[in-house]
Amino acid sequence: MGFILTIHVLVCIFLIAVILLQVGRGASTGASFGGGVRTFFGPSGAITFLGKVIIVLAVMFAVTTLILSALATGGKPPKIKPKPETSSSLDSPRKVLAFGRFIRVSRGRVPRFS
Repeated sequence: MGFILTIHVLVCIFLIAVILLQVGRGASTGASFGGGVRTFFGPSGAITFLGKVIIVLAVMFAVTTLILSALATGGKPPKIKPKPETSSSLDSPRKVLAFGRFIRVSRGRVPRFS
């Protein structure tokens, strides 16, 4: 697991670095004055080398993430432990404040106000 975690961290660092190294689509002088609108809405053209590297790193990131999550759980889904059964609050009598007095209320019984 340590080897895969190391690969995962390196892939994360390289992915961030390559994304930051990319040049924007309209990164010319005219783009700052609105000239990059055509490139924004138009075709993006061929994928650059950095674009291909990003695709490979993104796939490696996804694969290492899935492998690490499977190793962390042992390949089994997490177990949800049910709470132990206790007597329900409806089964046991309780006191309820009604009309300024506490009365005992049980399940299936109508409280009596006397």
